[in-house]
Amino acid sequence: MIEITGLKHKILSVNSLLIPEGYCCVTGENGSGKSTLLKLCSGIERPDAGKITIDNKNIRSINVGYVSEFPDRNIIFENVFNEIASPLRFSHYPSKEIETIVQNTSKTLGIANILNRRTTDLSGGEKTFVSLATALVMKPEILVLDETDSHLDFETNNELKNILCGISEISHIIHCTQDMNTAYESDYVLFLQKGNIEIYGKPDFVFEKLKNTCFYPHKRRLEEFA
Repeated sequence: MIEITGLKHKILSVNSLLIPEGYCCVTGENGSGKSTLLKLCSGIERPDAGKITIDNKNIRSINVGYVSEFPDRNIIFENVFNEIASPLRFSHYPSKEIETIVQNTSKTLGIANILNRRTTDLSGGEKTFVSLATALVMKPEILVLDETDSHLDFETNNELKNILCGISEISHIIHCTQDMNTAYESDYVLFLQKGNIEIYGKPDFVFEKLKNTCFYPHKRRLEEFA
């Protein structure tokens, strides 16, 4: 359980919020505090006031996987395998274990065929999946994705969505997205407005409240006309 209490940071103000285990999408207008919330949930920034805990543990004391909107900014190594393996090497994992983990993770994400390529030669979608693999190899307790899907084409975005919905080893996935179809298929949706939680709950509940707005999922509209 993610528990947020008395949180204040920049525009963001959250008095109390409980997010159960699962896949939670965060959405809302530009400048509503989405990225700020994700940076706090990942421990990148410290709140001015309040706290965030996961299963009663401080967010900064647990293993967090973070993937940004611009994966180029976080890729360090020239070789894909070395990039994905880097967190394991920094943590002094044995070489054979590193090989096994990287191979298994890359197969899960469908990128085993690019492990020997240069990271500078990758497409934007491939870089996103490499960054995701790098975050996953350490088996984080929480995976934070900050608009990771914003620059992906339709097909690649669907691949990412299917992978995220199929991950069962991670207790919490927090995904900031402007793709309402992705949010519609998540476990929980958090809608922010001007730094405050406007609506939170199951997708059906949240999007019923957003029915006459631009945030209503196209997929849900099609279901209504079917």
